Amino acid sequence: MPRALQIAEIDEIIDGYAQAALRLQKAGLDGVEIVASHGYLPAQFMNPSLNLREDEYGGTPENRLRFLSVCCRPYAMRSTTTLWWGCGSH
Repeated sequence: MPRALQIAEIDEIIDGYAQAALRLQKAGLDGVEIVASHGYLPAQFMNPSLNLREDEYGGTPENRLRFLSVCCRPYAMRSTTTLWWGCGSH
């Protein structure tokens, strides 16, 4: 049965993005891309039909965008890596 992630689980996933960026840097890559479309987790947070949360990750458009914006904050990525990173759309 699907259920909403706990805040601690969300924090762990965000840390996982940063740790993945660090592994990419160690492998010799110079950039990362976070895929936020086509049903991936960031897109699920942004979709008001799927995101029924009533906390800081749900409700308003700003709150629904919070997961992706936290992943893209400098301290989330740059604290662990010197990789080029960015958020945007194609």
